Amino acid sequence: GYLVIHLLLYPENTKMRLACSIFLVQPFILTSAFVSTNQIPRHTIATTCLWDAPEPLAEEGSWQAFLDDETTGLIYYFDTKSGESLWEPPTSTFPEVRLPRKKQRQAEELRKQYRKARQQEAGGEVQVIEEKATAEEGGSGLPSWIEGLVEVKDKVVDTPAQEEIIVDEGAVEVVEEKGNWFTGLFGDKNAATVEEEEPVVEEVEEPTNGEKKGGFFAALGALKDKSAAVADKVEEAVTEPPPKKEEPKIIDTSPKPIKIEIGSHILPHPAKVRWGGEDALFVKGRTFGVFDGVSGAEKLDGVPLYSRTLANEMKKALGKDGVSVQDLTKMLTAAADFADDVATGASTAVVASIGENGFLQALNVGDSLCLVIRDGKIAAKTREISHYWECPYQLSDDSPDRPKDGTKLNVELIPGDLIIMGSDGIFDNVDDDMLLDLVNKNNRMNPNQLSRKICDLSRKQSLDAKSVTPYARQAQRRGDPAFKSGLGGKVDDVSCIIVKCK
Repeated sequence: GYLVIHLLLYPENTKMRLACSIFLVQPFILTSAFVSTNQIPRHTIATTCLWDAPEPLAEEGSWQAFLDDETTGLIYYFDTKSGESLWEPPTSTFPEVRLPRKKQRQAEELRKQYRKARQQEAGGEVQVIEEKATAEEGGSGLPSWIEGLVEVKDKVVDTPAQEEIIVDEGAVEVVEEKGNWFTGLFGDKNAATVEEEEPVVEEVEEPTNGEKKGGFFAALGALKDKSAAVADKVEEAVTEPPPKKEEPKIIDTSPKPIKIEIGSHILPHPAKVRWGGEDALFVKGRTFGVFDGVSGAEKLDGVPLYSRTLANEMKKALGKDGVSVQDLTKMLTAAADFADDVATGASTAVVASIGENGFLQALNVGDSLCLVIRDGKIAAKTREISHYWECPYQLSDDSPDRPKDGTKLNVELIPGDLIIMGSDGIFDNVDDDMLLDLVNKNNRMNPNQLSRKICDLSRKQSLDAKSVTPYARQAQRRGDPAFKSGLGGKVDDVSCIIVKCK
């Protein structure tokens, strides 16, 4: 109260007015301090996850190639150090960018949409310019209903591809034209006169029946002749058949099914040649598989081997068409259930199928492998799965491992790809570099010849005590006394399947 009274008595006191204002506002400030936290707006913090970053299609040094999959469908190149981006490869040695089939179709569709949008934008700009130019030309000095016909004639002659559309616009102009009877007959006196580059009609018939030149009848006759001539030319232009448009060539860009050529070979252990060894394989249509019999598993005489039983049952269940990895899992499970009852021993398994869509799908239970070679390099391969050293996942009546526990592979193939599937008898003795070198030097061989060549190389490596092999390096690291030097191979059954994609 004191502050208010003082303010009324001394209104010019600035400090007192400020103190009074603070005193009056203070209750509202204190009240706002007890607002419920539920009423306080919460702010969402946006974070960028590392796994959202696109994976580069190719890279060289700090430069990486990416696909613009949102707007243009083109490949662009980005320097991760300087932040510079280019539409062209930064260097002549930059690796060639290859898109998977799915990405390639997506990129082509984006490019079509982008080109179409650009063409529409360009067409709109041209149309706006033409409309502005027409508006700036002004009147022709003729009556408005005849001027509309003259514009129709000019547009039809200049752009024959748009005859029908422009004639309709002329008709609309005639309907919308306003004015009295004399204005339509003689034209608007205020209209500006523009000389036409190509006058439609300039000749006027001589007056007859005693009519004098000039005056009302002369003007009426000239207008009549002009309108008749314009109408004849418009009718001639409209009735003229439009030019035939060339039908665009339709190019089929849909992916074609991958054609395949398959070959295989089995080389038994030297001590098991008499009865064919423990490895087995099958090929049926676009599906194939390798089964490596486990040497250490107990076996009964006179009972079919587990590996061969799996191969026979898979071949019976399959057709000529490719199947999905889910179907492979179901079929292999059924085959293993049957083998549990009628077969002896144990076996690893790797099976794969190539669909009509060009995708390779594989299922691996154990230490066999299936890999894809593209442009002289390993593009994809299955992952081994083992319980511990020298104890891979395996199928048998007393094993807890089942096909659903295996690793899976799904990769899109392109013409020129080479698929190699084999038991550990190959990959224990031949490393990746040696395998690629052999394939590149013998790429003209057919699949049967190449599979035999790979099996022979593996056997040669396994019998050489001084050979450098993946198995010897692993055994040395694990303290195997037989491989203290880290040299030598492992003699085993060898089985191989080769698939060439065309």
